[in-house]
Amino acid sequence: MRYFLFFLFFVFNCLITQQTLSAKTLHAILVADTVHDIRSVTYSDLQRWQEELKVIAKHTKMILKECIFSGAKFNKEKVRDYIENLSIDRKDSVIFYFTGHGYRTFSKNTPWPFILFDYSKPGLDIQWVTDLIRKKKPQFALVMTDCCNNYRENGLFGSEDKQIRINLRSLPKRYEGYQRLFSLAEGCVVISSCSAGQFSYGSRFGGLYTQCFFTSLSHELTEKSPSWKKLLQRANGYINHIQRPICEVYR
Repeated sequence: MRYFLFFLFFVFNCLITQQTLSAKTLHAILVADTVHDIRSVTYSDLQRWQEELKVIAKHTKMILKECIFSGAKFNKEKVRDYIENLSIDRKDSVIFYFTGHGYRTFSKNTPWPFILFDYSKPGLDIQWVTDLIRKKKPQFALVMTDCCNNYRENGLFGSEDKQIRINLRSLPKRYEGYQRLFSLAEGCVVISSCSAGQFSYGSRFGGLYTQCFFTSLSHELTEKSPSWKKLLQRANGYINHIQRPICEVYR
């Protein structure tokens, strides 16, 4: 009897170990400027992503490995070192998200912004973030920034206030769609909330593009076959009359 019980215990532990070893990891890198003047916007963005990541992990059965860079950890070197040292399996998914101040320079030859940590120092190039994550060859990656992409030479910050009205209404989700979008998808999706030379707007509810993104996601999750193409087209459609997002898909 003791041998039989030991055998069952051994088999059970082997099954748990195999399941753990075969489980995919969802690497989430959330960078939020909760230090400077836009903390009321970025706190909302950060909380929204944290809540959504729990739902994604639950319905994709991926193991969530989340690292947040905000407050005292909002530091360029910390973010850069973490990405450089991150170990990613080829079946894993990666989400990199930034909310805060961004900019570009006249000499920059890619559409993606620099993300700003310190007003007096150069920022971190989203092109570099994208290239390094792609080099690690995850099955799927999402690199998303909700920040300005205006020319630093013309002034780092704008003084324009806008009265913006957008009708954003979420719908009940089909949770199985998370599997298709975040676990089974392949390639790398890169998003900037606005085009070169533009400002990116926000409110106490968070960055405007981030709100549009999550509303579009909820709509896409009502579809039987959700796709990133339709999700991004819808999100852009909500906001194109205010700022023009850039989206690129690398296979």
